[in-house]
Amino acid sequence: MADLVRGAPRVTVHVRVTDLITAMSSESSSSSSSSSSSSSLSSSSSSSSKLPASSTATGDESDLVRALLPAPDIATLFSSPAHARAAFRLLNMDRGASYYKIDPAFYAKYPELYDEASDLTASGIPLRPASQKVLTYPRPLDAATVETYRSFIDFSLDAANAISSSSSSFS
Repeated sequence: MADLVRGAPRVTVHVRVTDLITAMSSESSSSSSSSSSSSSLSSSSSSSSKLPASSTATGDESDLVRALLPAPDIATLFSSPAHARAAFRLLNMDRGASYYKIDPAFYAKYPELYDEASDLTASGIPLRPASQKVLTYPRPLDAATVETYRSFIDFSLDAANAISSSSSSFS
């Protein structure tokens, strides 16, 4: 946590991806309202490097990403687009979902999915903003949408089989 927030103790924390994304998009949502989002995906921090967030910035974005970590306080980390972007990069969230971990709170709701042997669970204490956006559940699919999905899956499987059989005939 000391890598993310100035004066914080050196403990491992996990941060929700969507908390940082919400903070990074706050610059655009101040002029227009954005939809709410949430996720059970987190990234753990126990690294000791202090990366400047501007390391990959270009153009107009460069002024917004000059913040260095640690942020002055937790509120700034989750309200400043520049600090949120710096934390996003420090936690390797910019490298894609393969670096994300599942929030341990997810298993409180779905304990049957917990696998002690896997390395998919975020470790440490949760580091959260004062208020979090919550993901709403999608509406149930209607019969027409289910049929569209089935047709697409059938088409995709047929195409994959055709490609597979044609490539094996060339070998």
